[in-house]
Amino acid sequence: MSVSFEKELKNLTKNGKYYLGVSKAIKSILKGEAKMVIIADNIPLRYREKIEMGAKLSNIPIYVFKGTSLELGALIGKPFKVSSISVVDTGDSRILDLIEGS
Repeated sequence: MSVSFEKELKNLTKNGKYYLGVSKAIKSILKGEAKMVIIADNIPLRYREKIEMGAKLSNIPIYVFKGTSLELGALIGKPFKVSSISVVDTGDSRILDLIEGS
């Protein structure tokens, strides 16, 4: 794959708009703001199901990060667990290409 998840996620956090956390992800899906949702591989099942259901109904792609919520948080420079990231504006990141390329 030509698009690196780590690189594009860092680009997103520098100049894009995103929300962290399950409740913000669900709200952004319901409002139609989210362009994509990234979830950690170890997100609790009840939250994963809520996000997946809302995203499916709203036709919003989900990218499953192959790592823990602690690793996802560290990747974006946060000293805490991040189980979901709702992408609202990609900035100059090509993170949406991850979905189209898969």
